Amino acid sequence: AETGTYCDNLSDLIAYATIANETAKKSTGNKVVVYKSKFKDKMNKEILIANRLYDAIADGHIEVYFQKIYDTNKHAYEYYEALARWHDDTIGHVSPDDFFSIATKSYLSDFLDEYLIKKTFSKFKLIVNESKTDLKLNLNISPNFFFRSDFLDILIKESDLNNLKPSQIVIEVSENIFVESVDVCKEIIDQIRLKGFLVAIDDFGSQYSSIGLLERVEFDMLKLDGIFAQNIQSESIQKLVKTIIDIHQKQNIAIVIEKIENQELANIFIDMGCYLHQGYHYHVPEKII
Repeated sequence: AETGTYCDNLSDLIAYATIANETAKKSTGNKVVVYKSKFKDKMNKEILIANRLYDAIADGHIEVYFQKIYDTNKHAYEYYEALARWHDDTIGHVSPDDFFSIATKSYLSDFLDEYLIKKTFSKFKLIVNESKTDLKLNLNISPNFFFRSDFLDILIKESDLNNLKPSQIVIEVSENIFVESVDVCKEIIDQIRLKGFLVAIDDFGSQYSSIGLLERVEFDMLKLDGIFAQNIQSESIQKLVKTIIDIHQKQNIAIVIEKIENQELANIFIDMGCYLHQGYHYHVPEKII
């Protein structure tokens, strides 16, 4: 226990050691972590959020917002990316990163994923019916859900229930999924595309990027992480982006640049031949339906 903390109860001592051990796992390098009371406070907060999250899912309080992706060539919005948002009456706003992380730790991932897919598809159906235009839904998939054996069955079922064609659905796969096994991921992606769904490689450039990886996997859309927009003044970044665009547009792969926050940035990417833009400059995520 931390300096000044006396513990004469074996069960408490084991609990403290467990909390310290979990913290040590998340630290870099070989570090000895001594229990501190703030660790327990953090754990209690996560337990509270997990309990509130379960209720929020059960009661339908996790909202689905959409951010539109703008086609600067067609001057139209063609893709709508679904984003989960949660504001709790007790604990306030909880970021998606936080509540997805808590869902994983507390074994609520399946519950949350299925809930979001059902809610997203039903809302997108209303958007399509109202707009009467050819729109596509970009759906983020968590690693847990991606590797579920019934993952594709659920997608097909919800598409059918909402009269949505697979070709209207873009499954966004984050590049960090490939850390597990490129071959396994490739097989799943091939099955997804075989059923008619589109596949996007999301957040490319954020972590484990490799152009070689892109050569091994067939996909329909490549989303360049916002780090490219933030560093586009760098000559080496410009050359890399131009190479990626040139290679994949020849293969009829849609290229989306994320985090476009102003017209100056937009113009740079338009000049480079990247016409699909996502960011606050074009559309702030909103609860459309």
